[in-house]
Amino acid sequence: MVTRSVVLWITVLTLLFSSCAKDTAVDIPAFSPDASLRPNEMIPDSLRTLLDGVYSTTDASGPFGASVVIRRNGKFISLVCRKNYTFAVLQAGRRDSSIILEGYWRSARSTDHGLVRLSMNVLNGAGRIMAGQPGGGIQFEGAFGNNANEPSNALILKRERQLSVQTRPFWVIAHRGGGRNSDAFSQSENSLGMIKIAEGFGANAIEIDARLTSDGVPILFHDENFSPRLVNSDYCIGPVANYTFKQIRALCSLKNGEQVPTLREALETVLTETSLSLVWIDTKSPQAVAAIIPLQQEFLARARQQGRTLEILVGLPSGDILDAYKNHPMHVQSPAVCELDMQNVRASNASIWAPRWTLGPQHTSVLELRAEGRRTFFWTIDEQEFVGLFLDNDNADGILTNYPMLIAYEYYSR
Repeated sequence: MVTRSVVLWITVLTLLFSSCAKDTAVDIPAFSPDASLRPNEMIPDSLRTLLDGVYSTTDASGPFGASVVIRRNGKFISLVCRKNYTFAVLQAGRRDSSIILEGYWRSARSTDHGLVRLSMNVLNGAGRIMAGQPGGGIQFEGAFGNNANEPSNALILKRERQLSVQTRPFWVIAHRGGGRNSDAFSQSENSLGMIKIAEGFGANAIEIDARLTSDGVPILFHDENFSPRLVNSDYCIGPVANYTFKQIRALCSLKNGEQVPTLREALETVLTETSLSLVWIDTKSPQAVAAIIPLQQEFLARARQQGRTLEILVGLPSGDILDAYKNHPMHVQSPAVCELDMQNVRASNASIWAPRWTLGPQHTSVLELRAEGRRTFFWTIDEQEFVGLFLDNDNADGILTNYPMLIAYEYYSR
């Protein structure tokens, strides 16, 4: 029997956690409808790719630093920087004879943000781009603003060189669907909305967390317990596994008001609303394996039918989850990413080894596994001073990060 004193303590603790767990999301501004690009003005993917490059800026002291990388990424144009991990999520369109980039910018390490609009006229290369002719000597001129104010701070971007030539595919993997609540994004971690915008941060892959409800539904949720860190609710407190899916949908929402998504909804979103090339499912319990693998197989088959290049990987972070995976009758055809040692990578026939970054680049082991047709993804690297250790000498095939804009800048500007 729950006594009144226990109820009182639960209420007090809930209020204390609530007061300590206020992650204030940045309100992302947008241009007014009459001032923004319209759907019929958007330029095709083939031409947007011609804008890719490393650009110098006119003001190294500004929020974008001395240089930026611009790269087409799915339906977005991503602008990523080293300084303060600043990025911009842009759309590319055409007005008269000019190419327009517009959207919002944000510093991932602060709440600094605003609108940005850039223009390239015929004299600065728009004619060549629209004719499908790559080349140097292109330049954007425009401005950025702060908060919701109209852009008024001058910004000029001059392309200095093309992006580095890539010898093999590389994966910039966004943690928890794209970002964490603690970084004050406009969408909650592990939400469908976050998955939809992850490419704008420079990612071409995502990691998501899968747990089971009490009635066996795999949902996206990182923590073992419901708490004010991740949900808004006076009723969902304690282990996720204690609640049915129906109860979760009825009683709580994620921090920014979204519904807790199912794994099926997440994979559907990836397949139909993004160009992401890889999904790493971080399996949170051995029991979840039996629910994850059939969904993995279903969506891999659908991707193949659509001619879509998409990998979906079952994460194997612990020995008990590895055992559950190896005991599943479909595991032989189920691609996996194994965080354990190389012996277990081979025992599970995992496609990818995923050691934590603090173990170092481990170049010899990376090459050994690469000779076997396996790749290595390191997790979780968030500091600029360490990124080069894993990019030098082609040490990494991918990096899991909370700041995909940083990894994208460091990789594509090399």
